Amino acid sequence: MKRQIRVVLLAVCQLVPLIWASSVMAKVECPLRIGFVRPESGGGASFGHSLEEGLNMALKEINTSGGIAGCEVKLVAYDSQSIPSNAAVLARRLIYQDKVPLIIGSSPSPEVVAMMEITENAGVPLYVPSAASVAITNQGFKWVWRQSVIDVSVAKLLADTIVTDKHWKRVGMIYENTDYAKPVITKVMAPQLTAKGVTVVASEAFNPGDTDLSGQLLRIKDAGVDGLVYWGHEEEAAILTTENHELKVDLPIAANTGVVYPGYLNLLSDKVQAATQLFAAIPFVWTGGNDRQRAWVQQFKTIYGINPDVTSMDGYDSGYFLKAAITAAGSMEPDALRAAISATVYDGVGGKIFYDKTGQAARALNVVELTPKDGPGFRILKSVPAGQY
Repeated sequence: MKRQIRVVLLAVCQLVPLIWASSVMAKVECPLRIGFVRPESGGGASFGHSLEEGLNMALKEINTSGGIAGCEVKLVAYDSQSIPSNAAVLARRLIYQDKVPLIIGSSPSPEVVAMMEITENAGVPLYVPSAASVAITNQGFKWVWRQSVIDVSVAKLLADTIVTDKHWKRVGMIYENTDYAKPVITKVMAPQLTAKGVTVVASEAFNPGDTDLSGQLLRIKDAGVDGLVYWGHEEEAAILTTENHELKVDLPIAANTGVVYPGYLNLLSDKVQAATQLFAAIPFVWTGGNDRQRAWVQQFKTIYGINPDVTSMDGYDSGYFLKAAITAAGSMEPDALRAAISATVYDGVGGKIFYDKTGQAARALNVVELTPKDGPGFRILKSVPAGQY
């Protein structure tokens, strides 16, 4: 009799975890709908396309292998048209009309900032794969997580490289006159350099879409500098790089992550690219990395016919990170998702992803340099582990 009781108890004990897992995962309704706001048109469309390509690549793999908790993942996606106020309206629509339990946020930082108050007030997780502004994670919001590297980290690494490796003593700065670039230049980069004994002797701004930066460049040259710090996007960076060579200014350039994109290389002539000394900081570059990264780059190129950029990589890794977090949560309930996202550690293509209490991911970084056209395009000079900056 005792033996029969032990057998029954053993069977019950083996069955309980299965019943528990089934009941928990039943809280995930199929198909699993996730909101997605990104620019498919307007000035930020290239970032939206890159983000979507990476995310769709991951979700196709996930759905092919059984989905999340057995559910197919479907995006409820809208085009912000690169307008921050549109992004806010779409976040509200996703929450109150489409009733999605989770939103993946836009790539341009101003759009994310516009969405944050909406998701915060509603208590809906906003997951941001790729947007660099410090304003996203320095306001004490509890329902936003930013996966990509923060501009502050990039600025600190660039400042250290300028001082330790390049030995510049006098620098000029040229930056996009927007909330994307101005705060990090004036509140982070300049103070970091000054604290390290570097003199910022000239500072110039430009507007997005400007096609001539020669005036700013020549004023910086006349101030007498050892190098130039650039903060902006690839189109204006290509204009600056070209004018730097054609006007025989020939200053070495330290640049932000926004320059390390295939589009920047496509805008440079062979002669300009070969003559330019430029280095930048970025967590991922398609021309280098470890075996896993190189294999993923080839897989991406097979699917899309182009090289991936850092935004594509962040989109891809976000799909698998969220799969891990949702699986750990066992539910799409807001509090369960919030706890799981905050606690999840995932080793992605771009390296390990884990979050601090502000919702900022710690990411590894690389310092890369521009090469001539017959080289890889960008070459990794050094790598630093997650959490160092």
